[in-house]
Amino acid sequence: MSRETEEADAFMAQGNAALKQGDRTAAPEAFQAAMELRRQTLGEAHLDVADCLNALSCVSKYPANRNYLEQALAIQRMALGNVHTAVASTLNMLGTCCCFEGDFAATRDYFKQSLDIVRVTLGDTHPTVAASLLNLGTVYYLLGDYPAARDYYERALAITGAALGEVHHDNLAGSLDALGNVCHHLDDYAAARDYYEQALAIKRAARGEAHLHVADSLNHLGDIHFSLGDYAAARHYYEQALSIQRQALDQCHPVTSHSLHGLANLNLNEGFFDQAAAQLEEVLRITLLNDAFFNLPSVYAALSKLQAARGATESAIFFGKQAVNAIQHQRGRLTTLEPELQRSFLVTKEEAYQDLATLLVSAGRHDALCLRDGGGRGEAEWQRIRRVWGACAETWRQSGRREPMARRRRRYGVADAAVL
Repeated sequence: MSRETEEADAFMAQGNAALKQGDRTAAPEAFQAAMELRRQTLGEAHLDVADCLNALSCVSKYPANRNYLEQALAIQRMALGNVHTAVASTLNMLGTCCCFEGDFAATRDYFKQSLDIVRVTLGDTHPTVAASLLNLGTVYYLLGDYPAARDYYERALAITGAALGEVHHDNLAGSLDALGNVCHHLDDYAAARDYYEQALAIKRAARGEAHLHVADSLNHLGDIHFSLGDYAAARHYYEQALSIQRQALDQCHPVTSHSLHGLANLNLNEGFFDQAAAQLEEVLRITLLNDAFFNLPSVYAALSKLQAARGATESAIFFGKQAVNAIQHQRGRLTTLEPELQRSFLVTKEEAYQDLATLLVSAGRHDALCLRDGGGRGEAEWQRIRRVWGACAETWRQSGRREPMARRRRRYGVADAAVL
């Protein structure tokens, strides 16, 4: 082994150690140094260079992270061919990257490619196939196609249970949590809570009380109790989850967003507006720092509801527009998907359009926008909002789903006294 190769390996070890400790300054520097050495000694198209590129993607922001992964994928395909587990792994990483960007069409494409490869190379009943099915299910979940998501999750659960058995039963928990999420969105709260409690018990037995996976299930249980209106229990679960996360992660890690957002919704519902504002501002800062663009609509929508509850209509409208703009940006990336998936995605976001339209009507902003914008852009903006909301409402009606007002208030974090 040459001196340069040893140095490159040492830099990779340093980078991985820094990444494990959450040091996002030292890690990229070490990975970059390793890549430069490997390029010099092994050439641009060596698989070890692809490993460096994959590592750099983990500590980089958009669009650099996606670019690194695409370079790594090209190298792997050239060296290994299109059907190799290393190629499948990078495709999965690309899918996750695109998911954070809110590009769900690309996410689904990458995850499907990865699934096809691992089925050929590992067989239909391998645990890696279950992980790919779980990933695809999450795409359909985010797109609002809950029956398809449930199907993928159940197939993943069946494979994991049969392949790993009780010895590795912690792997079952991810599928159980995912099935709980589907049941939650279908308003089957009893089933959702049962899945979450099963997942939590498995994780505690396998990982201990203070593991990050345990915090995930605690957050899910917080969500269920929030939807049920049991705010004391919800707060207890969110606070437990946040405590675990802050002991293990830095303050700006994206994993903490779920706990903070849940606590903010609770504080908003219970009239603790200052606490809710501080928590939502922290969630927004974490979301932007980590390029978690898929989360922007829900954060902006929550900020809009907070300002509406405070009586700050102009601020509420501003954040409501930010939410709608973020959704529109995501919708612009879904045009290659089937029309029914585009519609189901819109159904999941209809509340943001409804709330913004309600705010504009209550503020009399139809005419005001026209006057302020010179009689052109404001009218066009209003018509666009009405068209989008109209299409969304029609899709909602066609789906046959109805949601009681009290439940809607709890789900979307609006205090009864502040409903517009």
